[in-house]
Amino acid sequence: DTTNGQSYVTCAYTGENYVFNDPFDWTATGYSREHTFAHSWMPTFPADQPEEPEYNDQHNLYPTNLAEANSPRSNLPLGEIDGNVLQSYLEGAVGYSSTQIVYEPRDSQKGNSARAIFYMITSYGFPLTGVPSADDQDQDMLKTWHFNDVPDNYEIARHEFIYNQQGNRN
Repeated sequence: DTTNGQSYVTCAYTGENYVFNDPFDWTATGYSREHTFAHSWMPTFPADQPEEPEYNDQHNLYPTNLAEANSPRSNLPLGEIDGNVLQSYLEGAVGYSSTQIVYEPRDSQKGNSARAIFYMITSYGFPLTGVPSADDQDQDMLKTWHFNDVPDNYEIARHEFIYNQQGNRN
C-alpha cells in the first residue's frame, strides 16, 4: 500500500508497517508469505515441489515479518493466550492457551485468519485432524473470531483483487 507517497507492507499478524522502496523485494525486506493454513498441515505437503494450487492460493497467504512473526508462528495452531507468553512482537505473540502452545495474531487479523483456514478446508477438502499441530486448532474459536471480526473494507478489497487475479472467492 502507499501513504504520503511511500510504499509500505503490513505484517498481517503483528500490525508492523514496513516502509520500502519500489520494487518490493521479499528477501531484502525480511518479509515472507505466511500460509495461514500452515503448509505442513496440507495433505499434499510438500506442495511446493512442484507447486500445487493450494500452495500458492492467495486467499491463504498474508505478508508477515519473517523473523518476528512467521518463524515464531511456524505451524502452531492459532489461539488466544491465557497463560504465559513465550515470545511477543508488537501485536502478535506465542504463548500458552491452557496447556497448549499457540500463536495469537493481532485482533484485526483474527477473523481474516479464521476465514482463510475455513476457506482451505472447504476449497481443498483439507482436514484439521490427523496432522500434528492442525489437530490442536480450535475450530469453535475460529468461528468466534469469524463473527467477532467481520470483513472490513481492506479485507473486502483484498478479496476482490484476489478474485480478479485467481478467479475464485473466499
